[in-house]
Amino acid sequence: MDHVGVHRVEGTEVTTVAQIPPAQTAGKSKDLNEFIDLVAVALVDYQRKLGITATERLILREAYPKDPVEKPDVGIGLALFRVIGRQFMNTTNDGTRRTWRPRLREEVPHPNDTNLRLSVFVTEMENIVEFKIVSPHAKRANEWAEFFEKFFMAYTWYFKEQGIAQCYYQERLEDTIETIGGSELHVRPLRYYVRTQIVSQEVEKKIDEVLVQYDTGTLLRQETVNEQYGVEKSSIIRDGSKL
Repeated sequence: MDHVGVHRVEGTEVTTVAQIPPAQTAGKSKDLNEFIDLVAVALVDYQRKLGITATERLILREAYPKDPVEKPDVGIGLALFRVIGRQFMNTTNDGTRRTWRPRLREEVPHPNDTNLRLSVFVTEMENIVEFKIVSPHAKRANEWAEFFEKFFMAYTWYFKEQGIAQCYYQERLEDTIETIGGSELHVRPLRYYVRTQIVSQEVEKKIDEVLVQYDTGTLLRQETVNEQYGVEKSSIIRDGSKL
């Protein structure tokens, strides 16, 4: 199974800083932070393929940099992401019932210990993620907003292939002008629905043997049952009864 890459995004550059083993049988399931990581990597890739130079690219950041924009006449573009809402996945059309506990996905042998097994659970989460497209110029902000919409549509298949359960465009909110980082910027908020998965594991010890006997009465026969992960049968006779 492929390892999971841990990336560092600095401006327009993406660097893989670590590789970690994925959760056992988690496949490509991704949660919210991993989705943001995927968007950052894909946005750089998309602009590279279009031949956009590093100094002219749309940059994804969680918050606006502390330093103000030094040259407001430059058509700088930033996509500032934030989470608007996050809750358990809806299981009914009217939204009145939602899952609140992990769902068992599968049980598999432990890869390193034959006396253990792994129970793999998944919890599905619904997230609303907002990308605030900002620029010193209104026209450029509009262009960047449409650019981001096209980018997301082009890479939706990639997000799903990498383990995002579902994602799609939800809405664009009212255009605003905000002072961010000391600069007056035009803001174009775009919101997306993203369904992610939290994968967890529980380690259980295999049952080697089960001794069944009565506290009182005559024990006529005692049987030790060996099964891989549980008990299928036990045969005990007491006072003419059979279990």
